[in-house]
Amino acid sequence: GRLQQPDGYLSSWYQRIRPGLRWTNLRDCHELYCAGHLIEGAVAYYQATGKRKLLDIMCRYADHIAETFGPEPGKKKGYCGHEEIELALVKLARITG
Repeated sequence: GRLQQPDGYLSSWYQRIRPGLRWTNLRDCHELYCAGHLIEGAVAYYQATGKRKLLDIMCRYADHIAETFGPEPGKKKGYCGHEEIELALVKLARITG
């Protein structure tokens, strides 16, 4: 949680190794794919323990993704080619309502 950016973004690779390049290469760099796995992990952890800390962090990350991508003007249009983020967002929506 301490690594999460104020806007909700969370990827240690882009925050530590490649700062300034987030969301620049969706096809090859797997940001959405990794986000999906992290979200699914947060859902599973919450289901197993009832603890919300990681789930809340991932909700902020999901909000950031929704604010970043979409067909609206000013948003990025793109996808990574892996279905992981979509599957994770469905699971997150089901658990959070």
